[in-house]
Amino acid sequence: MLQACDQCRARKLKCDGQPQCSRCTRRNTQCHYRTTMLKRGPPKGSASSLVRKLRRLEAAL
Repeated sequence: MLQACDQCRARKLKCDGQPQCSRCTRRNTQCHYRTTMLKRGPPKGSASSLVRKLRRLEAAL
């Protein structure tokens, strides 16, 4: 796995990516990996609103 487990992610620690990572094993906590990726980037519709704003500004010139 390329992602850190939820416990390591919350603590911003390096995770070894094993099914039961060594940090969770040492801390005796449940090791769980997020199954879905969080989407990053601009919110939906922001590009089209920027294009509309640009066209209005160009028309004003």
